[in-house]
Amino acid sequence: MADENNIDGVVVEETPKEGVEIQVADTNEPETDFNASIEQLKQQLEAEKQARINAERRIHEAQSREYAARNEKADTDLQLINNAIYTVNTNTGILKSHYAEAMQAGDYGRAAEIQQEMASNEAKRLQLENGKAAMEAAPRQEPPRQQPADPVEALASQLTPRSAEWIRRHPEFARDQRLFNKMINAHNLAVADGIQPDTDAYFAEVESALKINRGAAATQAETPMEQTAKVTQQRVSPNAAPAAAPVSRQSSSDRQTVVRLSAEEREMASMMKMTPEEYGKEKLKLKREGKIH
Repeated sequence: MADENNIDGVVVEETPKEGVEIQVADTNEPETDFNASIEQLKQQLEAEKQARINAERRIHEAQSREYAARNEKADTDLQLINNAIYTVNTNTGILKSHYAEAMQAGDYGRAAEIQQEMASNEAKRLQLENGKAAMEAAPRQEPPRQQPADPVEALASQLTPRSAEWIRRHPEFARDQRLFNKMINAHNLAVADGIQPDTDAYFAEVESALKINRGAAATQAETPMEQTAKVTQQRVSPNAAPAAAPVSRQSSSDRQTVVRLSAEEREMASMMKMTPEEYGKEKLKLKREGKIH
């Protein structure tokens, strides 16, 4: 019988498709640092999230500049029209004075010319007034509204990595103002009692004050590998026949363990930059620890 504590001798089988079975066996490769792979994946996801936030911020800034430029142009055009109306009204006043002088001097020809200029000036004034009214009645462009940031990530970005991880596991304390205030009070009480923030004792004290079930929190804190393994196990058909153990005349110490990986598990292994063998070893390890079934 194989040693159940030995996970080096692992044969990885792909879930058969149309009767084709693929086996990959390489039991001599050293076990990789699984935690480092998970941490690398977390950092990649965090970098992508931050890049998206920065892109959204740049778009909002560009929209704000465009809004300011358009409003500035509209204000400038309106001021130009007001200046033109003022000039026309000033000219009309001067023409009226000249018309009175011409009539007083009996220069009716000059008076007729001034009348024509006054009529032309009035037409300009009416055109400018209509343009001003239309411009003032035109709807102004609404200022761009920045999409509300995720309160969880907004708060997490201001915290230490461990506290940020905690708030992501308990997002309700970032989204609900009442719970947020309770969290701050719990933090202040823990610090007042001389407990160093970001320590196990600190989080235990805070969660105790907030009446958080630490067992449930531990379940939520499962690694992506553990969560993925559970999900992919649920997706495998319960009627699928288990992989048959290979017939071998080797001694029990040399016998290999067969681990079946579905297509989804192989895809997840690729995303984590793990070989199927490495993923299979971690899956077997989690099974033996009782974290997955």
